[in-house]
Amino acid sequence: MVEFLRARLDEDEAFAEMAANGGGEWLMRDRFREQGPIEEKSNGRIVVPDTGVPDRLEAIHIARHNPARVRREVEAKLGILDRYRPDATDPHPGFPCTNSVHFDPYGDEYDPDVICERHSRAIDERPDGVFGNDAVLRLLALPYADHPDYQPEWAPDARPRSWDIPHM
Repeated sequence: MVEFLRARLDEDEAFAEMAANGGGEWLMRDRFREQGPIEEKSNGRIVVPDTGVPDRLEAIHIARHNPARVRREVEAKLGILDRYRPDATDPHPGFPCTNSVHFDPYGDEYDPDVICERHSRAIDERPDGVFGNDAVLRLLALPYADHPDYQPEWAPDARPRSWDIPHM
């Protein structure tokens, strides 16, 4: 799944780079106003004029998902992938966390939310200081569910989403 995500993010970044010729920020110009609030805060390129097609809200949506934003999202998601630590590298797979080798994990004082020394050391040994979780990868892959390489078993769960429900 990590390889799939990296490939999709590379595609996103490549398309953002191609679309960014002349500037990474896109703006929407309202045809009825000289300057809109989006234009005032940036020196980006006007690529979506509000001329009725697309409508104003669609134009704003398109402008908000400009190449600069896509690049930032790619960078953030790659940072998450770089910090991912597969469960196979768990310092004590299949065993509960304990803060001492002599501590009874099933005793009254056991707190499952307290990280054990072995996990703490494992995190400290990683330059990025993060211990991974497969659920995060499933969520990161979800936007690419329409890609032919996406695997249905990667879906976070089977609940219907608002975008899956046909609108009448």
